[in-house]
Amino acid sequence: MIGAAPEWLRLFLWPARLMTEYAPPYIEVAQGPSVSQLPGLLVLVGVVGLTAACWRRSPVTSFGLAWLIVTLLPASNFLVPAGFIIAERTLLLPSVGAMIAVGSGIPWLYALIEERAALRRVAGAALVVLIALGIGRSYTRNRAWHDNETLFRQGILDSPDSYRSHFMLGAYLFEIKRLTEGEAHYRQAIRLFPHDPVLAFALAEQYRGAGRCEPALAFYRALYQLREDANRGRVGMARCLLMLNQVDAAREEALKAIRMGGNVPGAREVIAQANQLRDSARARATVSPNR
Repeated sequence: MIGAAPEWLRLFLWPARLMTEYAPPYIEVAQGPSVSQLPGLLVLVGVVGLTAACWRRSPVTSFGLAWLIVTLLPASNFLVPAGFIIAERTLLLPSVGAMIAVGSGIPWLYALIEERAALRRVAGAALVVLIALGIGRSYTRNRAWHDNETLFRQGILDSPDSYRSHFMLGAYLFEIKRLTEGEAHYRQAIRLFPHDPVLAFALAEQYRGAGRCEPALAFYRALYQLREDANRGRVGMARCLLMLNQVDAAREEALKAIRMGGNVPGAREVIAQANQLRDSARARATVSPNR
């Protein structure tokens, strides 16, 4: 999250570029301290340092920054996992503190230009332009929320390097039965970030639902390589193995599902079918020599 701090600063001060999904590889997943985290570290230290420095000299500035810090902390991932990296909706309340801090500089700016007519005109024109840009951006951005497809496709335009943008569009396309396009976006999401087990599980389930068990098994196995302790998908994998006539493997996978607390009724159903197929095969093998 240290590496994500510059995004907060940008969104508070110049939110021209907005996104529905801030995710890897657009946001780097840190594997340890690195140079790429330096800008974020400077932002965090700078904000805390400015809050302390302004405590006596400009209490309003200090109050605004303290408001920002306190209201941002619950969704910052620094205290507890929030379930997302950055979500713009969580920045509404912290932005109040950011604007209080920015607004605290207006008296200083006014004193600077009060006796200079040219500067006053420039400042006034700049303010009008900023307000117009903000209104225009709000107007054009509102169009993205027309419907789900518009929103998810806009997400790809806003952040083509965010794997979750492709994942969300792919999930929507599968939902409306545009399977080929949905598959393409799922695969692009996996290419961008192959480390999320949810992707492998979701694509495996889609393949199984379409009766394509061979590619489904590849992604079920990829899921368990990422998360050996994952319990979801076990029954789906067992059903695929059963469809491919791998009876013993299907039974073993169903037993794993039960041991790991997965879909127990579904697992028992697979085991019953596997036992029935195995008994039928044994019966045929027994009858055949007598003939």
